Amino acid sequence: MSETTFKLNDALDLKALAKHYKEHGWVHIPNFMEPEQAEAVYRSIFDDVKWWYVFMLNGERRWLTGQEYEALPRRQKTEALQSIYAAGRDGHSYFHLAYPMKESRELKWDPDMFLQDYFSYLDGDDFAAFINSITGKKDAKNLSCEATWFRRDYFRTSHTNLDDSEKATVGFLVDFTKDWKADWGGLTHIHDKDGNLEKAIVPSFNSITIMKADVVRSKTYQASYCGEFNLGINGYFQK
Repeated sequence: MSETTFKLNDALDLKALAKHYKEHGWVHIPNFMEPEQAEAVYRSIFDDVKWWYVFMLNGERRWLTGQEYEALPRRQKTEALQSIYAAGRDGHSYFHLAYPMKESRELKWDPDMFLQDYFSYLDGDDFAAFINSITGKKDAKNLSCEATWFRRDYFRTSHTNLDDSEKATVGFLVDFTKDWKADWGGLTHIHDKDGNLEKAIVPSFNSITIMKADVVRSKTYQASYCGEFNLGINGYFQK
């Protein structure tokens, strides 16, 4: 597949966005891509991705294919989930679906999938220049990112990008979720240095949140009655 030229919304006020980022350490940007291109990325995430289960178990990050996870005995899955939830009471824990950018590109998974074009854009000079224009620095390099799908009972507790990599400099979440309601859960919470809630961001289609690597955030637990498709791309740059 030939790579697509992705475009930002021409109406973005980059100076105002950079000012907010400098003052708060994060900025949320609605309607940041051309809508037709955002829709194309959404369709690829929705239709094409072969999802993996990703979770923290006994302090280690685990990846299982859908087939591997479904093949686990019910008791083993129940015990694992109990451990994952218990860990969330005291520290960093998570359970959700994901599709990794780095591994998929290195191992040439799904080379014709449109999402791979978008991964190339996120890992390219134009997106790096956009991030740098917001942060005022030139540290948007060495990208790590993954597509994510949060469903019922999925979550990620308080964390920073430094929990993923001690070399992380700036993180982002591109949201492709449609028609979400705040009382379903699955919100991005940004916490202040005292652990209080600074901002609750409801998932919204074609938006991006950019955060300093040390900003504490979480993905709240999703209710059993929530909508099904809380979709996005979560990533960070590092030294």
